[in-house]
Amino acid sequence: MKAFQVIVVVMLLLFFAFGGGYFLGYYKVRALEKTVEKVQAEARGRIATLEKELARARAKMALAEVKEKLGQARFDVLEKNYGNASRQIEAAQEALAKANEWADEEMRKALGPMGASLSEVRADIDRLDPKVGAKIEALRGRIEEVAAR
Repeated sequence: MKAFQVIVVVMLLLFFAFGGGYFLGYYKVRALEKTVEKVQAEARGRIATLEKELARARAKMALAEVKEKLGQARFDVLEKNYGNASRQIEAAQEALAKANEWADEEMRKALGPMGASLSEVRADIDRLDPKVGAKIEALRGRIEEVAAR
């Protein structure tokens, strides 16, 4: 009978030892899982922020291209080379479309009327209007303002 009691006590001790180890391990795993979830949430937030910043930077690069093309068109108008000026305005319209793809809502609102302005400038160039240079310069100024935001 004594041997049986010793075996039961040893079995109970082993059971509690394994059970205690299991629960300690379980709580450590749960704590680790919670930490991983927090880190993943922070990483998702950072990724979203970086994606927005990247898109804004790409939009600003496209706006710089628009500004460059407008400058070239202005020079071509001053040189009375209306064919090249028209091609530069066309390239500026394409760059503006790229900028609209990458722009956030605030920038899109500011860029909206500029597409129509570029079309007007192109129509004036096609009519060989020598006063179109002032419109081009005004448009460049508006592009600079939007890019500076």
